[in-house]
Amino acid sequence: MAVVSVYKIDAKLPPTMPTENSPWDSDDVWVDGQFIRMYTSDEHSQRYPSVSEILDNRDTPEKDDGLQGWRDWLRSDDRKPDPEDVMNFKSWRGVLCHWVALDELVHYDLAGDDERRAVNGLDGWEYKHRDALTQAKEGTQWFLETFRDMAEDRGIATYEEHDGDVEAIDTNVRSVERAVTDSEHNYAGRFDMSYDHPERGTVLADLKATNAKNKDHLIDKKWPRYGLQLAAYAQAVPYEVDDMEIIWASPDKEASAVVDLASMPLSRNAYERRFNTLTEKFHNDYL
Repeated sequence: MAVVSVYKIDAKLPPTMPTENSPWDSDDVWVDGQFIRMYTSDEHSQRYPSVSEILDNRDTPEKDDGLQGWRDWLRSDDRKPDPEDVMNFKSWRGVLCHWVALDELVHYDLAGDDERRAVNGLDGWEYKHRDALTQAKEGTQWFLETFRDMAEDRGIATYEEHDGDVEAIDTNVRSVERAVTDSEHNYAGRFDMSYDHPERGTVLADLKATNAKNKDHLIDKKWPRYGLQLAAYAQAVPYEVDDMEIIWASPDKEASAVVDLASMPLSRNAYERRFNTLTEKFHNDYL
């Protein structure tokens, strides 16, 4: 497999990321004493909170307690990395993983401000006694190669190598990094991709590089959030979605799996109802 991610990450990044002719832009908006991630449109004179912002403001005391316990555990030993360094490293590496995997499925460069911030944030410091950017590149390369194999297995695309480079061919991709809005429930977001499968129909997919041991651990760790996220996007897209899935590959554990709708703890309708309730509460509390 050709190594393409390293030169892509080292290349000069363009200042903005193109969208699929969407009039919507996301930005942090100051609302009642705090910043809220909002999607705004001059054309529509509207602003909607993002899916991530709504999910981040759920009442999840057990997860908050667990996160604080993890932070305390790291800070109890000077030999362990700072928890903020861990979170930043994994977040920035995740941005790069998304970029290099999805970028091969479109005919333009997806890199933009988020990717620029990730590269700059990783540059010039050590994470766990090694150069942070070097480690992120290694993890990103593993993610890319794993995603290619999974994409071929899922019927998303096939890949061919030409003169040391790898190219996605015969893709069934319908949308990549598409911004969507739901004017009925008043929210917006940007999902990773959707594709058309001859047997499963139109599938909406999100890529994740979450640190988990295996598929069961991932579900235990990240549901219902991932189910709510997918259902929100599927509800907002302007075409019918037949299935939804998380394509997961962890560079830390070198483990991967696909969690489709049949594998999720709840039904799509259940996730949609729960997300719509959360959205209504968010508007009542903040907007």
